[in-house]
Amino acid sequence: MRELSLPIQALAAGAGALVLSVVGSMVTAEVIRRVGVRQHVRLDGPETHLAKEGTPSMAGIGFAVAIVAVAAVTGVLTTRHGVAVIVLMCVFGLIGFIDDYLKFVKKSPYGWNARYRLPTQVIVGALFVGVTQMAMPETLGPHPFGAYLLACLCVIGGANAVNMTDGLDGLAAGLTAIVGAALTVCAAILGKPPELIVLGAIIAGAAAGFLWINGPPAQAFMGDVGSMTLGAGLSGLAVALRMEVIYGIIAFTFVIEALSVVAQVGWFQATGNRILRMAPFHHHLEKCGWPEQRIVVRAGVLSVLVALIVILWLLTAPKPHFGYVHW
Repeated sequence: MRELSLPIQALAAGAGALVLSVVGSMVTAEVIRRVGVRQHVRLDGPETHLAKEGTPSMAGIGFAVAIVAVAAVTGVLTTRHGVAVIVLMCVFGLIGFIDDYLKFVKKSPYGWNARYRLPTQVIVGALFVGVTQMAMPETLGPHPFGAYLLACLCVIGGANAVNMTDGLDGLAAGLTAIVGAALTVCAAILGKPPELIVLGAIIAGAAAGFLWINGPPAQAFMGDVGSMTLGAGLSGLAVALRMEVIYGIIAFTFVIEALSVVAQVGWFQATGNRILRMAPFHHHLEKCGWPEQRIVVRAGVLSVLVALIVILWLLTAPKPHFGYVHW
């Protein structure tokens, strides 16, 4: 694909990932169904979710394989940053797989204890940020430690935010496709490394392909292995591109979901009361009577709107930047 122009490369890679994701997700879902890996629903969740009990889970393995395969074919894995992002994605996907496996063994909606899972994520995320930032010391500015902490927060928080958002049919996959596509376009506008632009298109295409079986009503769920894969892939890509700030703006839906959980847990521990009827925020909306599809569609529309505003701003701004954190 080296002889093709960058836009054509990105579109071809995204389309290839989409097709391979559709096929891979369908095959994985069928295997998972035969093995008997099923979704276990929280009893304190929205009543409408009881119908989801028994739906095949962990189908995200299919699009994870698609991302790696297309990245290898397009030459992304021949570059240092491309390899770093893919390795980060795979390790976080493995963490999600362990979580899913324990849920399957225990036949419970609760898997790997957070006291072990979160430190593992912190270690992996910190190592990734160290590797990527050592290759770009000129982008850190006068406050390298602050830049390092921001990047770590982006990776660890971003991966978990996508995981928290994965609670409605098509929500996490659809938003990842939108955010991934927007991040790719913004990176192209800013002249970022071609291999990372192509990787962004691959992640967006793979997420979109999963909607074939995850769109409402979902035939299969991605599981933590899928949501961690997508979350780490997107967040790691943003750090490798040095676009943490713009990523946080485009991915505002993920940010809201994560902050709603933090606020709910923190307030409950401090006062014994709840701010929301249920966290994450999409479950609060369900508890307030919003239909599932309305939440998914409106979240998608708002994400597209914000993405378009950011893209238009970048196109009209002479040299967009935010301090020493490059957009």
